[in-house]
Amino acid sequence: MTRDSVIQLLKKWGVKVSERKLSIDEVVAASKDGSLQEIFASGTAAVISPIGWLNVMGTDVQVADGTVGPVAQKLYDTLYGMQTGTVADDMGWTYRLL
Repeated sequence: MTRDSVIQLLKKWGVKVSERKLSIDEVVAASKDGSLQEIFASGTAAVISPIGWLNVMGTDVQVADGTVGPVAQKLYDTLYGMQTGTVADDMGWTYRLL
């Protein structure tokens, strides 16, 4: 559910979304050439979990500057805000229970 919500929000915000298998070699190469901007995981309990470092076969690979990126932060703020009622749900995902 969270993955689908992330994809829907990104598309709504005009972010190009591509769903495909990604090799670890591509990730390492993107880190080395500076084109890797953000990595995050999504899940129901964690909502959005930014990833600042990966360990690939004993070698640390930094993701951008190792901090939370703007897309991950915006996704977290939006999804968590919708869950807690502090952000308007214009997607129609939440229901008020009495």
